[in-house]
Amino acid sequence: MENVLVTAVVDFYDKHPLGLRRTSRGQFILTERRLVYIKFDHWWSSNNYATQIDEAIQKAWSLVIPIEQVIETKIEHKIRHPYLHVTYRTATTEESACFLLVGAGTLSALMVYRSGPLEHIANLIDQTKKLAPDRPSNK
Repeated sequence: MENVLVTAVVDFYDKHPLGLRRTSRGQFILTERRLVYIKFDHWWSSNNYATQIDEAIQKAWSLVIPIEQVIETKIEHKIRHPYLHVTYRTATTEESACFLLVGAGTLSALMVYRSGPLEHIANLIDQTKKLAPDRPSNK
């Protein structure tokens, strides 16, 4: 089983800069191996996929980014709302994914951090990426 570092409910945008409408709402999951977004069936849903990531990926629309493919993470703002902008490599190009925090998930205890929950997630991604080459590549 993968070690889940963070979960959060987010609005997902598949392009940068953000448009006015979100693409979907779902769960953001960061593990020590990958960044995962799993779309909810309904925008009001509150499913927790953290314990069944692989099964959920098969059933719902999802985005899976191996941590080694993350190029950059940064916090940006749209109409004074912060969001996490992740740039990553695919087999043929660079892509962007943006996540606007809607619900705290496992971040609730971290709300007191001065840097904010999105910066904490970005820092975790960067730290995990630095450790990735040292890890065995088995699931």
